[in-house]
Amino acid sequence: MDTTDRAEDARSEQDERIDGRSSFWNALHEALRICREANAQQIWIADATFDEWPLGQRSFVQALSAWVSSRRSFHMLAGDFGPVAPRHPRFVEWRRTWAHVVSCRQPNPEERVEVPTLLYAPDLLCVRIHGPHLRGKLERGGVELRAADEMLDAISQRSTDAFPSTLLGL
Repeated sequence: MDTTDRAEDARSEQDERIDGRSSFWNALHEALRICREANAQQIWIADATFDEWPLGQRSFVQALSAWVSSRRSFHMLAGDFGPVAPRHPRFVEWRRTWAHVVSCRQPNPEERVEVPTLLYAPDLLCVRIHGPHLRGKLERGGVELRAADEMLDAISQRSTDAFPSTLLGL
């Protein structure tokens, strides 16, 4: 067994399997804790609608608040931001407070881009869900990080600003 094989084995031992809503939410909280402790400068979250995410939970917003600073950046990518405000008002308030470090993007609807379900911190970790049953993995290295980075880059290049922090009315 060479050094590369041992590193892959150690990394896979650190990976956490996700099977259902509860373990997905736990993985998201764990990922935010790791990001805070590692001083991650950037976090991406992506989903078609964020319906299954704990964005509105007090503990999730507190975890984001513990990580965020004016020198960090938080990126959201969604197929449709419409459900986010009514479903996650606590998160919407957090987003308003930190608007200067939050970017929200949405792919052009005509392109029919499938937005993945993931939380990604470059060079650190990726929580990725595959399929409708909330099954996936929290990975801390390897191919999944590179794939997430490339996918998010490709989708965000073909997207536009969305989900403004405030709505201006006349």
